[in-house]
Amino acid sequence: EQVERTYTSKICAADSVQFNGGLILWRNNYDGNTLFETWHKEWSRFKQQDQLALSRAIQETKTKIAHIPSAYNYPIPFILNILNISQIEEIEQLNKLKPDLPQLRDIQLIHCYQSITLYSNIFKEVAIRLMPDATEKALRCLKSISKVYK
Repeated sequence: EQVERTYTSKICAADSVQFNGGLILWRNNYDGNTLFETWHKEWSRFKQQDQLALSRAIQETKTKIAHIPSAYNYPIPFILNILNISQIEEIEQLNKLKPDLPQLRDIQLIHCYQSITLYSNIFKEVAIRLMPDATEKALRCLKSISKVYK
């Protein structure tokens, strides 16, 4: 991990913005495709830190990035404690209790940590429950993309 950090620090300035790759919206054009191809190439170097690879890809491609307001990326504090599907009801209750939050009116996003997705299928289950149409569309897209990189 330290090797990748050192490598990245030689490419990206210390004060450069570190983007979270949890949610990315992009135009399906040459620039967008180039960013994703470069990100994949950079991730393949170390296969450890996707955010560091994303930073290097942005630096290399000089892609212009628009920030999504932080209101649309909210962590659920107890998500790390979710161990089984029955606790999804707690998330649904949270959404009902806070209907005034803009991200709950327009978009429901869950900040998910790597440890959850490594050891369980909970993120997919939560996403399907809260955003069935968007999740299905994203899964179809990911499936088609994965065929390209095999």
